[in-house]
Amino acid sequence: MTVKGEVKDEPLSLATQDLASYAYQFMFLPKLLKNKLLLTMSTGKRLNQYTYQISYTQELLTIAGAPCKTLHLAQIEQSTQKTDTKELWLSVEQYYLPVRLLMVDDHGKKLEQTLTELHVE
Repeated sequence: MTVKGEVKDEPLSLATQDLASYAYQFMFLPKLLKNKLLLTMSTGKRLNQYTYQISYTQELLTIAGAPCKTLHLAQIEQSTQKTDTKELWLSVEQYYLPVRLLMVDDHGKKLEQTLTELHVE
Protein backbone atom coordinates (compact mmCIF):
# COMPACT_ATOMS: atom_id res chain seq x y z
CA MET A 1 0.00 0.00 0.00
CA THR A 2 1.17 3.53 -0.64
CA VAL A 3 0.10 6.33 1.70
CA LYS A 4 1.51 9.84 1.23
CA GLY A 5 4.41 8.41 -0.76
CA GLU A 6 5.28 5.83 1.90
CA VAL A 7 5.09 2.17 0.89
CA LYS A 8 3.70 -0.19 3.52
CA ASP A 9 3.44 -4.00 3.31
CA GLU A 10 0.71 -5.94 5.10
CA PRO A 11 -0.06 -9.67 4.92
CA LEU A 12 -3.42 -10.40 3.26
CA SER A 13 -5.74 -13.14 4.41
CA LEU A 14 -7.25 -15.42 1.75
CA ALA A 15 -10.66 -13.73 1.87
CA THR A 16 -9.47 -10.11 1.67
CA GLN A 17 -11.67 -7.96 -0.58
CA ASP A 18 -11.01 -4.67 -2.35
CA LEU A 19 -13.49 -1.88 -3.04
CA ALA A 20 -14.35 -3.24 -6.50
CA SER A 21 -15.16 -6.77 -5.30
CA TYR A 22 -16.78 -5.80 -2.00
CA ALA A 23 -20.36 -5.52 -3.28
CA TYR A 24 -20.25 -8.84 -5.13
CA GLN A 25 -18.53 -11.08 -2.60
CA PHE A 26 -21.67 -11.82 -0.55
CA MET A 27 -23.05 -14.20 -3.21
CA PHE A 28 -20.09 -16.52 -2.60
CA LEU A 29 -20.49 -16.79 1.16
CA PRO A 30 -21.71 -20.03 2.70
CA LYS A 31 -25.49 -19.99 3.12
CA LEU A 32 -25.38 -21.05 6.77
CA LEU A 33 -23.45 -18.23 8.39
CA LYS A 34 -23.59 -17.60 12.10
CA ASN A 35 -24.94 -14.29 13.35
CA LYS A 36 -21.66 -12.46 12.63
CA LEU A 37 -19.52 -11.99 9.54
CA LEU A 38 -15.85 -10.94 9.58
CA LEU A 39 -14.71 -9.15 6.43
CA THR A 40 -11.18 -7.94 5.62
CA MET A 41 -10.99 -5.13 3.07
CA SER A 42 -8.12 -3.23 1.47
CA THR A 43 -8.63 0.25 0.05
CA GLY A 44 -5.09 0.53 -1.30
CA LYS A 45 -4.26 2.86 1.58
CA ARG A 46 -5.56 0.85 4.52
CA LEU A 47 -6.28 -2.74 5.46
CA ASN A 48 -9.19 -3.07 7.89
CA GLN A 49 -11.29 -5.82 9.37
CA TYR A 50 -15.01 -5.24 9.77
CA THR A 51 -17.43 -7.32 11.78
CA TYR A 52 -21.08 -7.31 10.74
CA GLN A 53 -24.07 -8.45 12.76
CA ILE A 54 -26.42 -10.44 10.52
CA SER A 55 -30.14 -10.07 11.10
CA TYR A 56 -31.95 -13.13 9.78
CA THR A 57 -35.30 -11.40 10.12
CA GLN A 58 -35.89 -10.55 6.48
CA GLU A 59 -36.77 -6.92 5.92
CA LEU A 60 -39.01 -5.97 3.02
CA LEU A 61 -37.77 -2.94 1.07
CA THR A 62 -39.29 -1.36 -1.99
CA ILE A 63 -36.66 -1.41 -4.73
CA ALA A 64 -37.53 0.03 -8.16
CA GLY A 65 -41.21 -0.03 -7.19
CA ALA A 66 -41.26 -3.73 -6.28
CA PRO A 67 -41.01 -5.51 -2.91
CA CYS A 68 -37.59 -6.99 -2.17
CA LYS A 69 -36.77 -9.42 0.67
CA THR A 70 -33.48 -8.43 2.26
CA LEU A 71 -30.94 -9.63 4.79
CA HIS A 72 -29.63 -6.77 6.97
CA LEU A 73 -25.96 -6.52 7.94
CA ALA A 74 -24.92 -3.87 10.46
CA GLN A 75 -21.28 -3.14 11.24
CA ILE A 76 -20.24 -3.72 14.83
CA GLU A 77 -17.82 -1.13 16.24
CA GLN A 78 -14.41 -2.67 16.87
CA SER A 79 -13.16 -0.21 19.48
CA THR A 80 -14.23 2.64 21.70
CA GLN A 81 -13.01 5.14 19.09
CA LYS A 82 -15.75 6.65 16.92
CA THR A 83 -15.31 5.42 13.36
CA ASP A 84 -17.41 5.29 10.24
CA THR A 85 -20.24 2.76 10.20
CA LYS A 86 -21.77 0.76 7.39
CA GLU A 87 -25.07 -1.05 6.98
CA LEU A 88 -26.00 -3.25 4.05
CA TRP A 89 -29.27 -4.75 2.87
CA LEU A 90 -28.72 -7.79 0.63
CA SER A 91 -31.39 -9.12 -1.73
CA VAL A 92 -32.30 -12.65 -0.67
CA GLU A 93 -33.78 -13.47 -4.09
CA GLN A 94 -31.06 -11.77 -6.21
CA TYR A 95 -27.89 -13.62 -5.19
CA TYR A 96 -27.37 -11.46 -2.08
CA LEU A 97 -26.51 -8.38 -4.11
CA PRO A 98 -26.53 -5.19 -2.02
CA VAL A 99 -29.73 -3.25 -2.74
CA ARG A 100 -29.21 -0.61 -0.08
CA LEU A 101 -26.07 0.78 1.56
CA LEU A 102 -25.89 3.28 4.39
CA MET A 103 -22.57 4.73 5.49
CA VAL A 104 -22.05 7.30 8.24
CA ASP A 105 -18.57 8.78 8.62
CA ASP A 106 -16.95 9.72 11.93
CA HIS A 107 -18.24 13.31 11.47
CA GLY A 108 -21.86 12.15 11.15
CA LYS A 109 -22.14 12.70 7.39
CA LYS A 110 -24.31 10.11 5.67
CA LEU A 111 -24.15 8.44 2.29
CA GLU A 112 -27.09 6.30 1.28
CA GLN A 113 -27.36 4.32 -1.93
CA THR A 114 -30.42 2.37 -3.00
CA LEU A 115 -30.65 0.21 -6.08
CA THR A 116 -33.14 1.70 -8.53
CA GLU A 117 -32.98 -0.87 -11.30
CA LEU A 118 -31.68 -4.42 -11.76
CA HIS A 119 -31.51 -6.19 -15.09
CA VAL A 120 -30.15 -9.75 -15.22
CA GLU A 121 -29.76 -11.76 -18.43
